[in-house]
Amino acid sequence: MEEKNKLYLRWGRLTAFVFLCLIDIAALAVLRSYFLLMSILVLGFFAAFDLYEFHMIGRRMEKDIRLSQNSIKKGQETEICVVIHQAGGFPVLNCRVALEMNNTFWDRNSEMMVSMPVRSRAESVFRLPIKIDVLGRVVVTAGPIRLRDALGIFETEISGKISEEIVVMPEDGEEYTEDILSYLGAMSEAEESHEKGNDYSEVSDIREYIPGDKLRDIHWKLSAKQDSWMVKERVSMSGSRMMLVVEMTEDPREAEQALEKAYHVVQAFIKRNISVGLLIWNGRDHQFDEYICNEKNDLMKALADVYRIPILMRVEEHLVQRLKNLYPFMETYLCITRDHTQLQVVMRKNV
Repeated sequence: MEEKNKLYLRWGRLTAFVFLCLIDIAALAVLRSYFLLMSILVLGFFAAFDLYEFHMIGRRMEKDIRLSQNSIKKGQETEICVVIHQAGGFPVLNCRVALEMNNTFWDRNSEMMVSMPVRSRAESVFRLPIKIDVLGRVVVTAGPIRLRDALGIFETEISGKISEEIVVMPEDGEEYTEDILSYLGAMSEAEESHEKGNDYSEVSDIREYIPGDKLRDIHWKLSAKQDSWMVKERVSMSGSRMMLVVEMTEDPREAEQALEKAYHVVQAFIKRNISVGLLIWNGRDHQFDEYICNEKNDLMKALADVYRIPILMRVEEHLVQRLKNLYPFMETYLCITRDHTQLQVVMRKNV
């Protein structure tokens, strides 16, 4: 859509300029000075040139936003650059740009006005260092540009918006190592117990683990004695990936802590070449958003998508019942939940 410019007249400045010209003319009539005559001509020429150039500036000016990084860690500093391209031959001393930052995950907005001079026939950059201390997807939007001419008589607004995104990921921190082996073993035993009598497969060989192998086929006792995972190779195999459910609360800080915990837990499984299915409730669509994480890049994309919906839309009071209804064939799953003030990772049966 073509941007439309709005022109405003600043009556106070215009009155002062006219008054100055009238004084100059009166002094010329009394003193008959060539200097006063020249000053009147210069003021008139400058005012005409200023008005013409100011009218053309709106057609020759463009704005842009540049980010030093599109993805950062929580608490990491980054830089937002507001860039103004000015092709006109006259500088602008007073250029203001409305800047808005919206965290879609926290559902929070902040606004500011950036004021900067703009050079003629050049690119002018305003650098704004920021530090984001919460997770989320921050949409940075540069709104309308407001300009004033050199005399301060006219002001124009160049409409239009342009946006960029910053995705804030959890800090890496220490690797999560608690009970990974026991979680895998418990899930495998539960699956084998459920399928007992229905699975007629036989173990034909034992080999090292290959990414994509099923959890139920890991030889736990032998793996504990070896430096790598050992897998029972069957003639006919069946199984499932590790499923991780994140239970969000209405408290934004607690919800953020749960998501950070999920990030570290999933990373721990990925480092062991275990595929993880991440389940997070989506109150907007009334279903679980499911993300398959086979590598770290999958996890980063999953969190970036989770951030697109506010925290309150991720809260579900009857989460356990929803899982039973929507995933009736899922036997067990890991759940990140909060017991009073303590955040826990527990294994649950979907019954």
